[in-house]
Amino acid sequence: MGNRNGYEEFDRSSREYKKELWSTGIGLQDVDGLAPSSYLVDIANRHIDGYLSFAEAENLVHEYYEQKETHDNEDEEEASLVAINITKCLISGQFDFSFSGLCSIHKDLFSGILSYAGKIRDVNISKREWVLGGKESVMYSLASEIERSVNYDIANEKAFSYRGLSKEEIASHIASFTAGIWQIHPFREGNTRTTAVFILKYLRTLGFTVSNDLFASNSWYFRNALVRACYSNHSAGVCPDISYLSKFFTSLLYQMIGSFRNRDMLVDITERLSDDACITENMINLMNAIGSDELSRAAIMDRMALSDKTSFRKLYLGPAVSAGIAAMTCPEKPNHPQQRYYLTKKGRNLLRKYRRAGN
Repeated sequence: MGNRNGYEEFDRSSREYKKELWSTGIGLQDVDGLAPSSYLVDIANRHIDGYLSFAEAENLVHEYYEQKETHDNEDEEEASLVAINITKCLISGQFDFSFSGLCSIHKDLFSGILSYAGKIRDVNISKREWVLGGKESVMYSLASEIERSVNYDIANEKAFSYRGLSKEEIASHIASFTAGIWQIHPFREGNTRTTAVFILKYLRTLGFTVSNDLFASNSWYFRNALVRACYSNHSAGVCPDISYLSKFFTSLLYQMIGSFRNRDMLVDITERLSDDACITENMINLMNAIGSDELSRAAIMDRMALSDKTSFRKLYLGPAVSAGIAAMTCPEKPNHPQQRYYLTKKGRNLLRKYRRAGN
């Protein structure tokens, strides 16, 4: 997975490094439809080109907004101040992988902008999402469950071992962990930007020398992929689909070039979808692996070149069984030593359909 201290090998004074950080700070504003001022962009370029230190750049931006007589464009001001705060946070080598660390990042990003910076929300919230036709919201955690839920996810992640996993498994697991933290939505505002910075800094502790450019240029895709990973509406045939977010992290972690089109994720909830609308790419891969056979979990994993049991159950086998496309030979005893899995009639029909379509 790379040098565990790989991020320290960057020349922090290099133009390329500074440009990447600023691009991320500025680009992440797009997740909430915001854009910083031309003044902020000019100051950023002056720092990148070596005419200003970061401290000087930071002071100039804050002085600019403090001295303005009118604050008639609050969205632009927020975007500018948060952009410089994200850049500063990414420059810092400090990171606390904990609930309090997540809250600290939110505070670092939004102090002086939001009165509740760094404080978890005490109300339940929802937000209509573009990718869901502007009509639906992801189901976020109850306010009373936020701290417990974040601590649970982080404790499980700390106990998780990446040893022996394939690139696909690592990217899928990181995507699943990220989506879990984001769906909790600990704060009233700024959750996507906070989650992005938290995950970027965490990935560095895992030894990944990640480029921030993908967040800078595809932050809107990142948000929509989070929504699709967390949203379900079974009456409309829509199931959570982690594949878009996994694709994003595969590209981020392994510098793989991909096409990231938001329209590919768009869901129209106003029309009832077909019976197989909730079939994800992971399920299709599982169906191809099982085919007409009855196989043990280990045999299926071997055919798919997967090695982590937990990720396999969570991302492949569990969703397939829940969707009714795979079933157990001993359903009354899930842990039976001779347990096998096979495709149901629905699964076999879907497999034929996808193979005819060339999938």
